Amino acid sequence: GARWRARRAGTAGRMFYETRFLDNLAPGAVGGPSTLTDVVPRESGGEQRNIVWSEPRQRYSIGLVHRPQAELEALASFFRIMRGRAHGFRFRDLTDYTVSTTYGQLGTSSLGTGALAYSLYKRYTAAGAHDYRRIRKPVSGTVTVYRNASPVTVGAAPGNIAIDYTTGIVTFVPDATDAISAITQANPGKITTGAAHGLSNGQLVYLDGIAGMTQLNGQVVTVTVVDADEFTIGVNTTAYGAYTSGGTVKLGPQPADVLTWAGDFDVP
Repeated sequence: GARWRARRAGTAGRMFYETRFLDNLAPGAVGGPSTLTDVVPRESGGEQRNIVWSEPRQRYSIGLVHRPQAELEALASFFRIMRGRAHGFRFRDLTDYTVSTTYGQLGTSSLGTGALAYSLYKRYTAAGAHDYRRIRKPVSGTVTVYRNASPVTVGAAPGNIAIDYTTGIVTFVPDATDAISAITQANPGKITTGAAHGLSNGQLVYLDGIAGMTQLNGQVVTVTVVDADEFTIGVNTTAYGAYTSGGTVKLGPQPADVLTWAGDFDVP
């Protein structure tokens, strides 16, 4: 019978609609992840196998035989709006669309890195090995993020988070912030804050908003306390631009923090 096919692909250069493919047709889908592997014969009689795609691509077939006319018309409308393969959309794979905290993690390590933004991942485990799938299309309202097994509130207060359901990016509000008043050109560079920073040796902090020594913006650096207002950052700033003004030290999740999540997701 007639078949309708959809593939998961990149979204560069095309519009991505956040609309999910017709839920009443998705249960009839057959398919899932597919891979591309080059098998190269060797003169010895052995083979070399090369993984071509860094991630599997999802492919599904949906039978259209014996479907009600209303479903066929809805499919035709959806196909025309998406221009076939021109635009992206969401698809719910009913064989794999949810994750628990056992396998849902932020980043591939599930540990804090001092950064504020983290991608959602689902971990697959078999035969003692792991594979990590980045989740780019979580389902709105279903995601709960946990820090050390405690749920994290969505909001604007210190330690809260924002969840981008169109990208799968979770951004933490810093636990604490300090304004920068000076940075030395030295090895290692030294930061002076406008008030007592309250940091400890070995903590990781995120820097941004710095004028002049812009090379430090977006970096995560390691704190070595000098005194209540100063700490070195383990970075050679000798060749960096001279600090002029501004900048903020932001304290986010640390390597001791375990970051997990649970919720539903779609295939892009």
